[in-house]
Amino acid sequence: MKLLLCTAVVLCALYQANCKSKSSQCKQHWFKQNIDHFGWGKLPVDKSSFGQRYFVCYPQGEKNYAKNSTIFFYFGNEDDVELYVNHTGLMWENAEEFGAMLVFAEHRYYGQSNPFPSGTPRCLNWLSTEQALADYASIIAFLKAELSDGPIIGFGGSYGGMLAAWFRMKYPHLVNGVIAASAPIWAFLGLNPPYNDTAFNAIVTNDASSKGGASDLCAARFREAQPALAAL
Repeated sequence: MKLLLCTAVVLCALYQANCKSKSSQCKQHWFKQNIDHFGWGKLPVDKSSFGQRYFVCYPQGEKNYAKNSTIFFYFGNEDDVELYVNHTGLMWENAEEFGAMLVFAEHRYYGQSNPFPSGTPRCLNWLSTEQALADYASIIAFLKAELSDGPIIGFGGSYGGMLAAWFRMKYPHLVNGVIAASAPIWAFLGLNPPYNDTAFNAIVTNDASSKGGASDLCAARFREAQPALAAL
């Protein structure tokens, strides 16, 4: 037990050190962003812009990048963007091979990128995927002009992956491609053909069968265990 605890402590220390080393390779920046890109209504305050936070990271040192270097761009989702700076391993793991600098942009209304820090419910009128995508289009256009005009590959997971995929569809001239992980971009009611809301369960059940390399009893035993787990 002591050995297990010691191992856990060491692993936690190594993990924290790794996070700090990543952050140390990044610079925080602020972009003057429009609150409303589309004229959707009168703003509740006498201002039209807010500061949107983003980080630029140089895994190989800032001096080793040129005006045509590749950019890996992270489409920030529903949290403080610093979490993703330290936990998006795929971008860091591939940065050296592609000579890429990394950019992590924060989603409006999250972290420190809040247009209305002491706002009212009506202030949420400008919290939408359309506005968020337009934010990222503005930032990427700025980066292409000021930082690097090289290829840009977008990254995102879950809601961020959905944003990445939708961005590639709506603004294909601004990114060369995107990697969208766990991104259910068509998982909405009212689609034609309709969204199959049982598809995920069917895939998991298939994985828990002989077709997926498991025992034929696996799925049945899992179902039997559900009431016991729910009762805990």
